[in-house]
Amino acid sequence: MKKTILAWLLMAGMLSGLTGCGESVMQNAADKVLRMEPDASFMLGETYSDQQVSITPELVILSETGVMAPMTEEEDGSVSAYTAEDKQDHLYLDYVATVENTGTDSMNLQEDLLVYALEGENTYNECIILAENEDGTDMEDAGALESGASVRVHYGLILPADLSEEEIELRFMMPESTEIYSAPLEELQPKAADLTKDKAVKWADGVSLTLKSAKIADTVESVSPAGGGYALRPQTEGNQMMDVVLEVTNGSGQDISLGTVYSGLMLQKHVAKPAMIVMEANQDMLYSGTIKAGSRVITHLVFELQEQPDDNSRVYVYFGETYHTVIWEK
Repeated sequence: MKKTILAWLLMAGMLSGLTGCGESVMQNAADKVLRMEPDASFMLGETYSDQQVSITPELVILSETGVMAPMTEEEDGSVSAYTAEDKQDHLYLDYVATVENTGTDSMNLQEDLLVYALEGENTYNECIILAENEDGTDMEDAGALESGASVRVHYGLILPADLSEEEIELRFMMPESTEIYSAPLEELQPKAADLTKDKAVKWADGVSLTLKSAKIADTVESVSPAGGGYALRPQTEGNQMMDVVLEVTNGSGQDISLGTVYSGLMLQKHVAKPAMIVMEANQDMLYSGTIKAGSRVITHLVFELQEQPDDNSRVYVYFGETYHTVIWEK
């Protein structure tokens, strides 16, 4: 799954005349190109275009687990995670963007967009490049994108495990432009709407989500008769739990899987921790299940905390292809 961008630079003509040189010479030239001064800054939630492509960056996170799909249909609530082939410890910078082919010809998502990172004197361009399926529950190697089509793509840059996130700068280039877009990682906050308590957020297919409460506690307690009075405790003694209680109403005409409705992330600085999703049903607390058409259920988005969140910590709910910010009780 890993890919470097040396071939992209050759195709773009930025290393013209070097095709007969040794690999080290070409790589040195590539490093010089990658370290060129950027032309413009970019922000998440904004759209950038050239003659071939329109790209909207949506999320940039660091993960110790790998590059992860946003949703899941797995029975244990786990999401698919993709890692480097060498099986060593890494830090992954997951750059997520919606890409639309606005040109007349097919484009290659592996080769036609250039994404890389800088940290001090070092550049990083090895990527795991994955495209989401329609409901975001799985990903596969990104391939061709036909004219007029769009897809949500993850460019997972493979970084050293001990890299300092304060120094990371993310850059990208589009196929029909030599303009370099750049932003420091610390400035790349998701464009998100507040998830207001007791105010339903509706999705186009008739599913809605309502925040009931968000707090830090020693246990996650059931709050409806369907939970049977059960409580969840942290796996590690002494840890606490972040409990975000969300009511889900399925106003669609079909049953839906719990794991395809929403997902959650806690960002401590920019390092992401995925949430565990639990549903109150059948007098129990379930880690998966089905929400019947026309029904309403209480669910919990749960994070186990090794330490108290600080002012740099954020909780996001991804629902209806939009990020929502959760404010918890202090």
